[in-house]
Formats: sequence, C-alpha cells, structure tokens
Amino acid sequence: VTDSQFEYRQTINDDTIQVYYPVNDIYGNGDNYLVSSVPREIFKQGQLQTQLFLALTVVFGLLFLILTLFLLHRMVFAPLSKIEGFINTIIADGTTAVRLTLPGKDEFAKIAAIFNDMLQQIEARELDKAAQQDLEVRKKNEEVLKHMSYHDSLTGLYNRTYLQEQLINLSRCDHKGVGVVCCDVDGLKIINDTMGHSMGDIMLTRVADVLLDVFAKEGIVARIGGDEFSIITTNLTEDYI
Repeated sequence: VTDSQFEYRQTINDDTIQVYYPVNDIYGNGDNYLVSSVPREIFKQGQLQTQLFLALTVVFGLLFLILTLFLLHRMVFAPLSKIEGFINTIIADGTTAVRLTLPGKDEFAKIAAIFNDMLQQIEARELDKAAQQDLEVRKKNEEVLKHMSYHDSLTGLYNRTYLQEQLINLSRCDHKGVGVVCCDVDGLKIINDTMGHSMGDIMLTRVADVLLDVFAKEGIVARIGGDEFSIITTNLTEDYI
C-alpha cells in the first residue's frame, strides 16, 4: 500500500507485517529502502479495540434506549394511561366523586390537580342543584298537603278546618256585614241507597258547583259534612244576604 510514509507493507505471516520505507543515500539517490518488521499483534489489538469499541457503543446505545423507554413509560405513558382510565371511569359511571392522584410536581400532577378542582366545582354545583330541586319538591309537597288539609277531596270546596280558622280570624277583626249560610242536600241517603254512592257523589259535586256560582265572589264556600255546606260572606248588607 503506497502513502507518504512508506512505499508498501507486506504481511509476512500471521505474526509479522513488514514495512518498506524509501530513504535517500548521502548522494541523494532514492533507490534504497528501510525495512521494518512490525509485530502483527499491534494490528490485531487495534482491530480488537475497534471491535470492542463498536460492541460497547451498541451495548450502551441499547441500554440508553431501554432507559429512555423506561423513563418515557414511567413519566409519560403511565400517567397518560392513568388519565385515560380516569376519564373512562367518569364517563362510564357518570360520577364526579372520584379523584385523580398522580405523584410528583410535574405537568401531569398539575393536570390532575386541575381535573380534581374541576370535578369538585361540578360536584358542588350538582349538590346545590340537587338541594334546590329537593327544596322545590318539598315546597310543592307542602303546598299539596296544605291544599288537602283545607279542601274537600270530592267537591274541591274548602273543608270544615279551613272554615273554622276563617271564623276565628273574622272574630278577631272588625268586619261589617258578616253572614253565615248553612244548607244541606235533602234525599242524599235515598239516592245513595237506591242509585249508589257514585250517583250521590255526582249530586254533591253539582250542588257544590251551584254554590260556587252564587257565592264564590262574595264569600267562602265549604263542605262541612256529608251533605252539609256552609258559606261565609263579608262586607254585605243584611238585605243582600
């Protein structure tokens, strides 16, 4: 092999490489060569070190790749998988009572904190909404119960309880022209016995409608018993009553 340092090199055997260097004599002639024998072990050691370097490079490259994948799995893929499972749980169960726990102070931990704050706000709003709905339902139930306690279930007129309360209130106030009309339905028992109670109920509702048409604007119409009705009128003259 020719280069700037020697003319060529020659492999003598497995252990020796012979190198020929061109030299000039004292007269400047360049036909002379300096022959040097170099042990082949140096060349083999260089090859071995090169192969060892390449092998170590591959090994360290694989180790670096494995370490990188492990860190990516632990620091990126595992938190992302946990976040995905957390979201799927919320979607499947429809609950906001769960919380996302991610250790550390990295970006994923901040995301978990944001998720938890958002869920806490949603849960608080749902509780407020549920409490408001419960309050509305309770208020409606109270109104229904109040209506039932003051009204007759058959005719829809006021009942004896409401009438008595109104009489007490009227006794405490200075009203002029207070009148009380009491009446009953004749023959209701005969109708119930001969035509049935359903026909008797129809008769009672018809009587209630008539009394409402006559007295609804001037007073309070109430059913105080089976076939008994009572009307309270206020601010009317005796002649009008």
